[in-house]
Amino acid sequence: MLQDDVTLHPQTKRVIEPHLWPSGNTGFVSLYTPAHYQTKKPVGLHRVRTSALWGACAMIWERNVLQEVLDHSITAKWLGVAPRNNKQVVMERRKNNRYMIQNSDTAIGHIMNAMGREMWFVTPSPATHIATTSAINHGGNKGKRNCRYCADPKKSLTSQLTINTNDVSTTTELTAYDLAVRRCTRLGMAPTFGISKDMWFAIKATVKPGMTTAEFGSGVSTFAFSEANHTAYDQDKKWTRIHKSVKESKLVDNWYSGIDWLRRVPDILLIDGPHGKSRLPAYSYAVAVLDNGGTVFIDDTTREDVTELCAKLEENGATVHHNVHHDKSWCTVTAKPTLQLPSQES
Repeated sequence: MLQDDVTLHPQTKRVIEPHLWPSGNTGFVSLYTPAHYQTKKPVGLHRVRTSALWGACAMIWERNVLQEVLDHSITAKWLGVAPRNNKQVVMERRKNNRYMIQNSDTAIGHIMNAMGREMWFVTPSPATHIATTSAINHGGNKGKRNCRYCADPKKSLTSQLTINTNDVSTTTELTAYDLAVRRCTRLGMAPTFGISKDMWFAIKATVKPGMTTAEFGSGVSTFAFSEANHTAYDQDKKWTRIHKSVKESKLVDNWYSGIDWLRRVPDILLIDGPHGKSRLPAYSYAVAVLDNGGTVFIDDTTREDVTELCAKLEENGATVHHNVHHDKSWCTVTAKPTLQLPSQES
């Protein structure tokens, strides 16, 4: 699916086709990657999580997925992004004059999240947005409407773009992770900021039946603990609908209240919350788990507060194993068996 103001590197098909599809839950692969989706992204094929979408300029679809998009209720009702002023008048005008409807990229992003499908982008971008003006007054090709890292059409694409086949899965079979994503989606909670698939399976492989486990935050990750005696703490009550183990825990001084598991310290702890707040207060709980011989998983290790949390644990004798998978960074933390970590009180 191409716009008329896009050019493609002549070797695009040959290089990209062997890597379709990156996962069994792929929505689309975009050959055009806006500048702000390339920030801190490695060269290659990477997943972008967003509540909407920018840049539906050059997209590859599986036919059955595109058919679902065309048949989706959002598609039928889409009238573009609502204006700030005169909403009712403007939306009625668009309804009666369909050619006025814009923002198809935003609609596609909403639909992908509603379907629980993944959005994948290529860096450097084999597609380039070349139009400097828009016939429908939608801006030119500057800023976010162009790729910061665009493939040079005069050079071999394979010399500019490397895709690690170990980082993508060509299977079309739905995994337990994919099913968890769909479960959340069906309940109306699109897992836009969920943990990566490799982290999910790393947790799943560590969990053993009968273990006691805990989680700060909840979502797709909660299903990785299905065989354990699990408690997930979340400040948003709506997440209690996804799994019986999710416990609403209101924030007091920006941290969860009512955490009562320190009498029986978990074997595994996942730190992926609270949403929108610092995770540094999780330090003492991580120490308790590590000191008890357990394992701690921490998501979003590129965040400043999480970087500080990991550094603090390392300073006190823990071993931190960092992992980077496309656009997601996380770590596994274990304690050296010969070194006691500080107690909860300290």
